[in-house]
Amino acid sequence: MKKVGWLIGLGLIIITVCMGYLIKQGISLRSAPLIQPSVMDADRANVATSVIQRMHQNFEDVDYAIFGVAEKAEDQQLIRMMAEEYEKVFKAPVQFLVQNDSVTADVVAACTRPCWILTGFEKAHTLAGVNTWMQDNLISQQKPFLSLTIVDFQVGEPGDDVVSDECHQQKRLSFDCLVPVSVREIKRRMKKPDQKYFFLRQYNGEDFFLFLQK
Repeated sequence: MKKVGWLIGLGLIIITVCMGYLIKQGISLRSAPLIQPSVMDADRANVATSVIQRMHQNFEDVDYAIFGVAEKAEDQQLIRMMAEEYEKVFKAPVQFLVQNDSVTADVVAACTRPCWILTGFEKAHTLAGVNTWMQDNLISQQKPFLSLTIVDFQVGEPGDDVVSDECHQQKRLSFDCLVPVSVREIKRRMKKPDQKYFFLRQYNGEDFFLFLQK
C-alpha cells in the first residue's frame, strides 16, 4: 500500500510539472468537458437537471455559488429551474442574493448555505482576475465557492467557433478566447443541425461555463 501511495504521489508531481511546462511553452490549458454537447429541450428543463446532476459533488462542497447570468427572461428562468432541481436533490432551500452595491460582506456572511449569488454575465468568473466585489465580499469569507457563467453561442457564419491568432498565443485562456476555443472543440459533435445544443466546461478549478446554443 505504501508503494501504491508513493506512485500516486509521484504521478501527481509529474502532472503538475508537465502543466507548468506547457504554460511556459505557451500552450494554453483547455477547459475540461463535464457535459458533452447534448440536445437542449425547448423549455431547457433537461439543462437544469443535467447541470445539477453533473455538478452534484461541486455544489455539495461549497457554501456559495455565484452565477454570471444575463438579464434575459429565459436565462433567469433557467436559474430558477436549477434551484428547483437543487432543492429536490439536496433537500435544502436555496437562498438568493442579487449582487449590487448594497450587498456587502456582512450581507454575504448572513446568507446561509446554500447561497446563490446572481451577478452580471462577465462578473462571476476569475479568468480576467478577481474583481473587487468578489475579493472584498465573497473570497474574504474564506469559505468554498464556485462560479457558473451562462454563455450563449452560435456556430456557422458568423459563429463563435473562430479562434483568433491572439487566442492561439495565450498561455492561459481569457474569457474572450475560452468561448471560441471551447465551441470549436465541440462543434463536430453537434450532429443535428435542426436542434439546439448545450454543454458544460470547467476551467481554473472553481470556474464553470454552461454553453447554450442560440
